Order: sequence, then C-alpha cells, then structure tokens
Amino acid sequence: MKLKYFEFQILKNILKKLLICLIPLLIPFSFFFLIKNVKILNHKKIFLSYNWAFGHQILSLEGISRIYGSNQKIALIEVLSLPRNNPYLSGLYTKYFNIYQIKDFGLNHLARLNYYSLKLTLKLIQKVINNFELITYENFIKRMSKHNHKNSYFYNEINNKIQYNHNNSWFDTICKKKIKHSFSMKLEKKCEQFLKSQNINIKGKKVANLIFREKQTKLNKKNIKGYGYYDLLRLNYKKENYTKSIKWLHKNGYIIFIHGINNLKIKKKDFPNIFFVNNLAKHFDSKLINIYLLFKGDLHVSQNSGSVCLAEALGKEIVVTECFPFCNGLPGKQMIRLLFPKIRISNKIYNLKNFVNTKYFFGEGFDNDRVNLIPNTSKQILNTIKDTKLSYCLNIKFPRNSSIYYRKNNKIYI
Repeated sequence: MKLKYFEFQILKNILKKLLICLIPLLIPFSFFFLIKNVKILNHKKIFLSYNWAFGHQILSLEGISRIYGSNQKIALIEVLSLPRNNPYLSGLYTKYFNIYQIKDFGLNHLARLNYYSLKLTLKLIQKVINNFELITYENFIKRMSKHNHKNSYFYNEINNKIQYNHNNSWFDTICKKKIKHSFSMKLEKKCEQFLKSQNINIKGKKVANLIFREKQTKLNKKNIKGYGYYDLLRLNYKKENYTKSIKWLHKNGYIIFIHGINNLKIKKKDFPNIFFVNNLAKHFDSKLINIYLLFKGDLHVSQNSGSVCLAEALGKEIVVTECFPFCNGLPGKQMIRLLFPKIRISNKIYNLKNFVNTKYFFGEGFDNDRVNLIPNTSKQILNTIKDTKLSYCLNIKFPRNSSIYYRKNNKIYI
C-alpha cells in the first residue's frame, strides 16, 4: 500500500523518536570506542560518516577529501551499514584520512543508532575540550548547497510530485579539484594471489567491469509504489542483451569481470577471459575483490548505480546503459556515455526525443500498468560501447529545469 506523504512523515517522526530513546543506551559504548581510539581526539577535524548506500559512501569520501583535505589528515569514524557499504572503499583515501571503523553486522538500525550515539558523544566532548571540528555528511551537503543547480526538478515518489532536487549537482563543481587515490599494497598482493590461484592474470591487460544491479525483488507494478520506486525500475534490463557486447570486448583483448549476476550463455572454452565475480567471491572476500577490480579496471559498463560515481572519480572510461531516471544525468567532469531506454505507453513506443518535455522524462507515471520501460537491445548496447569517438551521440535539447541540461559531460545515446 502506498503511504500518503503526510502519513509517511508521521510514521517517520514516530520511528525517529523511538530511535532517539535508544541512543542513551549506546553512549557508554561510544565513550568506550573513543577511549580505545583516543588518537581520534588529537585530530583537528573528525568526519563521522554514516551512509545508507554505496553511492553516497563514495560521494561523501570524494567530497570531504576535496573540500577539507590538507597536509593534516582527518580522523574518519566510519559507521558501516552493511551490505550496502564497502569497508574497503575508504582505503582508497588514506592520503586524507586516518580510518576507524564500526560495523553493524548486517543490522542497519544498529548502524544508525551507533551513528547518532557517536554524534551526541562527540558533541558533548566538543563542549568540554573544543579542539576539533566535527563533520557529518548531512552538514557537508548543506554547506555544498550553494553549488547546487537552483532549477533542477525530479519526481518524488513519496509525495507524488515533480519538485526541486539538487541531484548531487554540487559534485559537478568540486570534482574539478584533483585528489589522489591509492590501494593498499598488502591488500593488492592478497588480491593478486587470489586471482593467480584462479588462473587469472590482469597485469598489463585491459580490464572491463560489467556491473548489473542485483535483482533482489521481482519487478512488478504491485511493489513499485513509494520507496523502492526507482530501485525497482532500474532493474528493468535483460542480461542476455549484453552477451554480444561481452563477446566483442573479449575479441578486442579485454579481460572481463561481470558483477551482480552468476551466469550467461557463453561457452568458457571459447571465451576464457570472462569471469563472474559472484562466483569468484565464493572463495574470497567479495567486498575486497570488488573494490580491487573497480580500482584496476579500464572500462566500466553498468546501469545507473553508485559504482559509476567511483569509476568517474577514478577517471575510467564509462558507459551507462538503461539510464533512468532520464532527467538527472550523472555528476562529474569525466565524459560518460549514457544509453537511454525507450518507453511503451499502451501499444505505442517512444524514444527520449519524443517524451523529453513530458512528466515521464522527470520519472513520473511508471507505476501505471500502461507505461513501461523497454530494456536496451543488444545492438544499442554494443554500438554505444563501440563508439569511443562519440560519432553517434545525440544533441538533445533538454528542459532547463533538469540536471542533465547542465551536465555537458553526459553524451547521449538512444
């Protein structure tokens, strides 16, 4: 059942109050954690990090590194919310952070409580000694609001309105400042040894990562209401339509790592350099091998997901397929090829040019049984991956009240 906006706000406030009541119970744990890691309080800046998704985990580390990074490292207290966070991600930013982590053992509410408890504890300590600046992601986002596009709209699935949304447009501005990423030599050696044990050698080879959004919920109109609206719609792809592209990449000398699915109809004897990461991860730390491969990769192909943010920050070649919602585009300065799906309304099919000035462009209306996203075809996907010289990208006049209008790094394919 879809909650009305006011009902959702009431429920949200009740849950928030219940969580607040539990915070005092965790304050002794917070003090114990800070006493055990007392060096945290010697830093001039402390970044208390809690993020609900991998993409926001990336954006927060990228943003804080660029704005606050200096010769003096920041203490990063990372309250991890598993499985949607990666504990190895922050290791790419050791030039800017001394890292202290708290894991939630898969209990997201525990992570949130730990975050609020640590936040309250640090504020109490700050009143006594007042020798450090406390940074949180939500306060950082407020600070960055001056960089956001003021005329950027997007369908809000909770209150059922097309309304203002900054869509992380602050990152378009600050990404111009360069930072350095690094990977632990110890962990790199560990990954190399594992790959070697699987008869995989990527040294001196071109590496392509194909990342599929994991289909955890069956896509249907009954569970597409409210929260989960965009996550479910972005699962509307056919993995079989990527087979030709994967074979073409293999033929052109890439070692290909496929994330998020376990198999495709590809004969291993004919295509020996294609590997399914989900299967490799049965014998190794899945989070570690994922970050390692994303760091080492040359080409990044995926649907619209958080991993694109990391590929952009690392300067990879990027192709985003099944790109939805249409109006946002993707932040950054790195050139990104975006392949958009067509839509079917009743029995008629429309491409992006046909509906760019309608509500569908902003994401509204896909909970209607008459309206459907059409998965990209094999030909569309292959042609977009092949077009490294941008010979076939399109110049589409987007509405001024959409984020993609301002993102000239986005190259459009339909």
